[in-house]
Amino acid sequence: MVIPKFVSNSGKSTSAEIVLIVKADGIIHFAMEDLAALLDISANDIIGTSLFDLMPEENRATSRHQWSQLVQQDSSKSSYFQTTFIGRLENPLQVRLKLTSIAHRDEFVVQVEGEQVNIEHAQILALQKVISAVTTLDIREILDLILEQVTHFIDSEGAVIVVEIDDNLQLVSERGYYNWKGVSSSYPSAEVMKAKTTRILRETRHPLVIDDCHHDPRWEVLGAEPTIASWLGVPLIFRDTFLGMLHLYSSASYAFTQNDATLAMSFAEAAAVAIHNTRLYEEAQSRAQMLEILNDLGGAVSRLDLQGVLEIAFQKLSHLMDTRSFFIGVYNPETRLFWLTQTYDDGRRIDDLVTPIEEETGLVGWVFHNKKPLIIHDDNQEVYPTSPITYGGDTRSIVILPLMVQEEFVGVISVQSYIPHRFTDQDIAVLQSVASPLAIAIRNAQLYENVQRRLTEVSALHELARTVTSTDSIDSITQTVVNSLYTIFQCQASVLLLVEGDEVVLKASAGLAPQYIPMVRWKIGDGVSGKVVETGQTVYIQDTQTIPDFVYLEPTLRSILAVPLNVNDQVIGVLSIDSDIPHAFTADHERVLTIVAAQVGAAIENARLLQEARQRTVELENAYRRLQSLNEFREELVHNISHDLRAPMTFVKGYIELMRELMLGPLTEEQVNALEVIDRKSDAMLRLINEILKMKDIRPDTLEFVDVNLYEIVQQHIDQARLTYADSGLIFEPASPQEELIARIDVDKIDRVLENLIANAVKFSRPGGHIRVFCERTEDQHYGRILIQDEGIGIPRDKLNYVFKRFFQIDTPSGTPLESGVGIGLSIVKQIIEAHDGNIEVESEVGKGSTFWFTLPLREG
Repeated sequence: MVIPKFVSNSGKSTSAEIVLIVKADGIIHFAMEDLAALLDISANDIIGTSLFDLMPEENRATSRHQWSQLVQQDSSKSSYFQTTFIGRLENPLQVRLKLTSIAHRDEFVVQVEGEQVNIEHAQILALQKVISAVTTLDIREILDLILEQVTHFIDSEGAVIVVEIDDNLQLVSERGYYNWKGVSSSYPSAEVMKAKTTRILRETRHPLVIDDCHHDPRWEVLGAEPTIASWLGVPLIFRDTFLGMLHLYSSASYAFTQNDATLAMSFAEAAAVAIHNTRLYEEAQSRAQMLEILNDLGGAVSRLDLQGVLEIAFQKLSHLMDTRSFFIGVYNPETRLFWLTQTYDDGRRIDDLVTPIEEETGLVGWVFHNKKPLIIHDDNQEVYPTSPITYGGDTRSIVILPLMVQEEFVGVISVQSYIPHRFTDQDIAVLQSVASPLAIAIRNAQLYENVQRRLTEVSALHELARTVTSTDSIDSITQTVVNSLYTIFQCQASVLLLVEGDEVVLKASAGLAPQYIPMVRWKIGDGVSGKVVETGQTVYIQDTQTIPDFVYLEPTLRSILAVPLNVNDQVIGVLSIDSDIPHAFTADHERVLTIVAAQVGAAIENARLLQEARQRTVELENAYRRLQSLNEFREELVHNISHDLRAPMTFVKGYIELMRELMLGPLTEEQVNALEVIDRKSDAMLRLINEILKMKDIRPDTLEFVDVNLYEIVQQHIDQARLTYADSGLIFEPASPQEELIARIDVDKIDRVLENLIANAVKFSRPGGHIRVFCERTEDQHYGRILIQDEGIGIPRDKLNYVFKRFFQIDTPSGTPLESGVGIGLSIVKQIIEAHDGNIEVESEVGKGSTFWFTLPLREG
């Protein structure tokens, strides 16, 4: 086939089919290699640049204006305009551009015609048809069209297009008579990639014509038919990237020319663009689907629905890769068990399975131990890191990825296939992208389930605590506990035993068959319960059938968990749950049972103490009533005696006065002195009698309350004391004026309090000492406080608790009681203050003085 040449001004020649695809804005979308060769530049420097960048700078403005007018004309007709191309040429190249609009697209086919162009019209139309098809994304349709046009213009007996995928060649389109066995859609051949002919195309990136396949040493194509005598191959190149090959073959030698190779290369360029665009589209689709998966997983995460998360992950991944053999394993760190779910074997759904996981055992165990992915492309060519545990047939390719959250292992995700090299790098990247959010979703769902379980436990424990603390019956407490545990844990039986002497005896049970109840009695040290009491430790038998000498009460018993009931470091009983399933209980069961045991032990002890306290209370109430009766009897006795003594003492005082006035006869000096002593003592006795009689009348209901400013009453007593004790040599400090402190008091009674306390301060003070009386508001603002301070002898610390007791007297430093006191003044003071709803206190230090103070409630408002 003869193709005319295009000869440039520089003397370079190339084939005449110079065609471009240019957008309306002048950006070049497609350009044939011939144009790059013509202008001495790279094809990569042309695609994506402006058409006007190929022109001399002084011509660009005019050409741009002319172009804009042409692209706006009737699209059904072709348009022409003259311009020059420069590229890297020394002299501009005069060309004529023919613009033909592509239907329904904002693009134009631009044909470059030179001074000596003679382009075959049919070939241009064929290229135009191919280039228009390139803009679609149906790769099969495009490649089939390319082979149709290639075999139409180049005499051959067949053509093949193979594409490189993951370092292997796969046949994607063929046209002809021979079955190209070397490459097929079902057999990705790495050997074809290594063949000499393929290596030449990859390395040179130029067309290769083999005129005689039987004798040319460059001919080596795996699986080719022996009848092939000549062969034409061109590489599919896009921006220096090898994408595949276009082959034409014939049973005749010397069937292909270099012109055929040039034309085939033009079609190969279109095929490369189509493959590249398709891959871009597939990558975009894959990213979109990945974002959809991540979005759906994010939605599932927010719902905290573990089953929903796993179902979504499987369904979405099924649209992106082969998931006919698939599973997700969720790890429980407490039980060290794997929950295998969403499990499929060659498309057949497998029931969920819970299985223990052992490090270094099986492929999942290897991933669990090493915390890194396991990827096997072909188990016939690669060695497993450990022996696999297989279910069903042997898989050929396998991917197992760990699901990790901050270095914490939460599970695995795996895809497998009975076909080698089934999963591409993109498939693995997709799985890795899904693994992180899936792991977070699993962990969040697990945490949510744990929180829900803990809330249920806490609610049950709270209700149990409320119930056991609302009763003081030990029988009621124990039965409530076993009933609650039986319901919470759904166990076979729940029992509570208490220590009685050297035995552990059943106190309450739930779920235990009636015929076994009388048998539940153990010596301390015997059986599970006896050992718990003896050691004070929890006992958990995971499988009773592994204990040779285990004593069965119920033949179905397989596992039992028993914890001690402790009170003050002493075991008082045992709380246990059992099951007919081995390994039925976890650390969570033990934790909850231990908490319940602590509550129950405390509740039982409290019930015992409460019973003892009630008995003691009855005894104390009886004793108190007896004491109260005795105290009332004493008060009445003292009052009666005092009342009965007052009349005789009045007669005694009368006769003393008669004798002192000598109305009963003369007296000696010695008799006068004795009479003075009798008079003083009788006065003291009479005062005592009067004080005792007054005490009976000091009660809140006998007081006469009026509103008084405490500062004023304090100042009155200071002034009165200065007059009364003017000869004492004591200094009475004035009270500092403050805000009004209005209190509702019985003035006469408070006067007696102040007179008594001031008199005591005078009595125990030394000449020259200071006495200070003042008032203030308390910190809580509700009371007024009146203080009396002296610098007297002070009160020993060990006597402070007795100063307000009746008949208590303070001794002098020498140990001799002071005279003129009977020891009931301060007790009366205390009684008066307490009748006012107040309080009285004292502070003192021997040798430095004392401070008495009392409080009175202030009027509100």
